[in-house]
Amino acid sequence: METTLADYNNLIELVEGMVNENTNFNDLHWKEINDNIAPKDAPIPYEEGVENIKFKMLHSAKLHAFKEEVFEIIDRAKNQKKALEKLDKIRNLWDKDYIFNFRQYKDKAIWIFGSTAEITDNLTNDQNEVGGLQSKKFMAPFMDQIKVLNDMFTNLESTIKKWNKVQSLWSALEPVFSAEDIRKSLPQEAAKFKNIDKDFVKNMNLAKDIKNIKQCCENDVIVSRLPDLEKQLYECQRKLNT
Repeated sequence: METTLADYNNLIELVEGMVNENTNFNDLHWKEINDNIAPKDAPIPYEEGVENIKFKMLHSAKLHAFKEEVFEIIDRAKNQKKALEKLDKIRNLWDKDYIFNFRQYKDKAIWIFGSTAEITDNLTNDQNEVGGLQSKKFMAPFMDQIKVLNDMFTNLESTIKKWNKVQSLWSALEPVFSAEDIRKSLPQEAAKFKNIDKDFVKNMNLAKDIKNIKQCCENDVIVSRLPDLEKQLYECQRKLNT
């Protein structure tokens, strides 16, 4: 069948859509065309990339007859590009930019967290952002990237929650066991808290050196101390209440 001027115009539109800087048309989308549109016995050599698109190969595959279907793939590529840029931005913020804020505890050489409210807000916002992208059908090929981020969010949320609890318990008990009368009346508990205090301060000093939230929450030394610190602090609190 003779190729008409309308067919060539359709091919031109398709090429313009593919090479648009906002499209990021790549191997994934060529594979879609080959799997669903191009002749099975004459697949388009998509490994050549968009910079080597030739009218001849598009014409041979009769893509001009499937303009709507190809533009659906092009639109999907555009949406994927925007979504992946969002994922990259979120990933980079947690990898590089988001840090813990610290403040000095009383007049002592001890550093503790300042407010973590902003961290919690950022975490919630990014979870919602990624959750929204996860629900999009066009993101199906990238579920592995989304899972990595969701796993990171889960770890951050649980670790920060536990860490805040440990700091809250420590902050409540530290002035109590700093009192001389308590140390005298409860010498064993005071000695136990002294050891807990050392581990707590070590954790906070290490976190202050690292600063980055994600790195802190993935640090084996820091994370491994938290459950035991929480358990021992609860035990000290129970002893005070009996």
